[in-house]
Amino acid sequence: MDKTEIKYLLEQYISGRATEEEYQRLFESLNKDNDITDWESVIRELAEQQLPDPKYERERWEPVITAILDKSRVPGIKKYNKRLHRLAVPRVAAAVIVLLVVGVWLGTMHRRQAAPVAATADYLKNDVPPGGNKALLTLANGKTVVLDSLNNGTVALQGNTKVLKLNNGQLAYNRINQGPVEEVYNTLRTPVGGQYKIILPDGSKVWLNAASSIRFPTAFTGNKRQVFIQGEAYFEVARNETKPFIVSVNDIEVKVIGTHFNIMAYGDEPAVETTLLEGAVEVTRGDAATMLRPGQQASIVHGGKISLMKDIDVHEATAWKDGLFQFNEAGVADIMRQIARWYNVEIIYADGIPPGHITGKIPRNTNLSKVLEMMQLSGIHCKIEGREVIVLPT
Repeated sequence: MDKTEIKYLLEQYISGRATEEEYQRLFESLNKDNDITDWESVIRELAEQQLPDPKYERERWEPVITAILDKSRVPGIKKYNKRLHRLAVPRVAAAVIVLLVVGVWLGTMHRRQAAPVAATADYLKNDVPPGGNKALLTLANGKTVVLDSLNNGTVALQGNTKVLKLNNGQLAYNRINQGPVEEVYNTLRTPVGGQYKIILPDGSKVWLNAASSIRFPTAFTGNKRQVFIQGEAYFEVARNETKPFIVSVNDIEVKVIGTHFNIMAYGDEPAVETTLLEGAVEVTRGDAATMLRPGQQASIVHGGKISLMKDIDVHEATAWKDGLFQFNEAGVADIMRQIARWYNVEIIYADGIPPGHITGKIPRNTNLSKVLEMMQLSGIHCKIEGREVIVLPT
């Protein structure tokens, strides 16, 4: 493909005017070209001709770059879908697209159709900051401690256990002597827009997602280590073959010895999902039990049977723990539930839930507007009014 055609196809693509045939030609060429010199030359030329408007800061479009890059893992070319802008490009093509987005798109975005620009202005004007490390700790005597406003150091003494708030935003339980231990329980809760990490008395690490809780003993006695959760939590369990670790959520139990796994059990989600990264776990509901191996997920529709999912993307299930939103062909309602919990907003659908699916990745420490910009790229337009996010008709 010569430089003239490359330039034409890139301009058509970034302006949103590409036909299905032009879309296919563009990415088939990227797939086939081993030498990307002409591509880079054209992109630099376009960037020089269309310098970014100063009001469009580069950092605002980092989510766009990430969303496009994420699709470089998908082999082949998917069926063209203009509204969703589904892309599937190889890694060499992804490098070209990054240059395209940084050097060209910033300069053309402010000249796009009026409706997307108006939506952008709306949700920049009414932006919402991200959640953060926030949690409430309820002690055995019923006293509640607000951890996010508490100084680092000793939080409380619970029998022979000292409760500490560490300087990296987490909670730890340390034994202070080897005397008799009374089994008393604490409960850690994160609000909507909060998350927190805790080191349990046995050394196991637990990350709580927003609107979640874990109830646990201040010292594990007896022949098992049992905790109770609601919402979503990621576990890195300290190995102890003589004392299995059991996570209870409603009528479901997850039994492990030492492993890394995630449990998502929000009441507004269609299923309880246990995703295994390392080791092995047994998921039990009633008389039914399923063993999981790394890369597998047990899904239990509320009141239903256990379904085993194999070869899943475990990083999608645990991205929140690593500070990311990660979507892989996720539905709009699925994404909006995550947004509602993390940004403490209410989701309003102006005309029902829009169809379609979105793929992308974006840091959770960014303002809400950045997530909505990524969705706008996929044809989903929203606006913010106070603590409400209104999903507009497509």
